Amino acid sequence: MKRLSKLLMLALCVTAMTFGAIIDDFNTPFGPASDNNPAAVLPYGIQVGKLIVDKTAGANTNSVDTNITGGLFNVSTGFNTQGLGGAVYAGFWDLSAPGSTISIDLIYKDVIGGTVEFWVSSDNGLNRTTSGLIALPDGFPATISAALTTFTGTANLSAINALGFTAYTVLNQDYAFDNFREYIVPEPGTYAMMAAGLLGLFAIRRRKV
Repeated sequence: MKRLSKLLMLALCVTAMTFGAIIDDFNTPFGPASDNNPAAVLPYGIQVGKLIVDKTAGANTNSVDTNITGGLFNVSTGFNTQGLGGAVYAGFWDLSAPGSTISIDLIYKDVIGGTVEFWVSSDNGLNRTTSGLIALPDGFPATISAALTTFTGTANLSAINALGFTAYTVLNQDYAFDNFREYIVPEPGTYAMMAAGLLGLFAIRRRKV
């Protein structure tokens, strides 16, 4: 019975797993930030780990700051100011598998509201397939995720060469993110096969004993 319990626990652990990789854990500073509006200019000159910040909103055009400190991606807005911050990554990702998901961890925010958007591109950012705006949870820490099947656009998901995220603040908002990543959430059928396989191994082992 103890062996069965151990195998069942192992099955639960295995079926809870997701498969993928962290794109950025923000332990390495990068930049500097660009003052340009990413909606207009980021399709061109994409660099790995490029910070972006829009300083056009609010009364003070210099009061939005994006930085990597303490292992976190931070955006800070000044008084009576709102804007956005984000990052862009160049490389190669195959996100065509069922269950492919992009996520980021919200570690902190000081004002209710705010949104984040994930995007991917197969033409160096010229055209983007996006998650749409996702509300930042008011409770934190929290993981914000979006499955690629919910994205809108025409990118070739098997040949993604640029991706990123953009977070939009409300007035006077500061926030911090960690662990920008992509992974695959196994479908229910995969879970069932994993569990059945483990139970089958237990049955075979039991017969041999």
